[in-house]
Amino acid sequence: MKTIAFAQHKKDASKSRRMSAYSVYLMREHNPQEYSEYDFFTHKTEHPQKVHIAKRNLVFFRYNRKPLNEYYKNKDSESFTHEMIKTVLGSFETLILSERKDERNRTIIINVNPSQTVLEKTFTIDDNEFIVDIYFEIDSTSPPEYLYKWGGKLIVEVCVTHKVPPIKKVAFENNNLAIFEVKFNDSVRKKFDLDSETDENRAQEKQKMMVGMFRKSIFGNLISDPSTEEYLEMVDLKKAIEKFRQASELQETIFLTEKEKLVKFKQKYESELKAYERVNELEQHLFETNQKLSALEAQKEESKKLILSLKNNIENLEEIIADKNKTIQSMEKERIILERQNPLNKIKNIFKRK
Repeated sequence: MKTIAFAQHKKDASKSRRMSAYSVYLMREHNPQEYSEYDFFTHKTEHPQKVHIAKRNLVFFRYNRKPLNEYYKNKDSESFTHEMIKTVLGSFETLILSERKDERNRTIIINVNPSQTVLEKTFTIDDNEFIVDIYFEIDSTSPPEYLYKWGGKLIVEVCVTHKVPPIKKVAFENNNLAIFEVKFNDSVRKKFDLDSETDENRAQEKQKMMVGMFRKSIFGNLISDPSTEEYLEMVDLKKAIEKFRQASELQETIFLTEKEKLVKFKQKYESELKAYERVNELEQHLFETNQKLSALEAQKEESKKLILSLKNNIENLEEIIADKNKTIQSMEKERIILERQNPLNKIKNIFKRK
């Protein structure tokens, strides 16, 4: 059941616009003349189909005639909730995908090109036609590798009651088309259930709440997560670069280790060289000291000889002095004797006695 359509004015294209089913319903009820000026078509679909207003619990659009494609027969009985989720997600320019699977948590931010977003796009794969809920073309992602991994394309499938069949998952993954399946638990499904709603205002409030919830995060699983050949080549190149980086780091580590060893060896060599030079200096000093000692020994021997000569000279002088003293003593005795024998001295002695 479709709640959004493109209102195409029959005469003035500038008045054409996107309208909700409830707005068209009010137009038909209160302004039938204006209503008659428009034709209504499915919005943002690959093959727009003409629709008209219908009402069950809530107002919705119904196909004017049954399409030949079997898929569109089923889509005419699509739930309000499913249709509204598609319409809400298809209006976003940024998708925050959150996956919680097998202890693997990842969040991927997708910036899309809104002009290329298509609801209910048809893919023909191996002679089988598959219709997807929403097709996006990606401008950028965070982390950035998903842009290249998925080739700039993303399909979002909304799981309200039925999961994507395995044949569809396999076909799309084999053709490098990523599928993110949006899932809901029972409490969220009941909270946003529009099929049992009968009040249009409450339905619109639920739609606003739905927009707020999906803007924060879109929970689900990547049931098709392919990798393009270009991405795999990029991954291989990245691995090769990382391997080269690691090898370079290892070589750098080895170089630094060898350099450190060389520095230590140089320091040890310089230390040993300084020690060797010091030893040479000490040996030279020792040689010079030995020469000085030898000279001093020679001087010592000369001094000994000189002392011995002086000693001999002193002994000779002492002998001469001794001889001289003996001579003096002998002469003194002779003088005394002569004085005694001198007549004059005898006369002096007589007078001294008187």
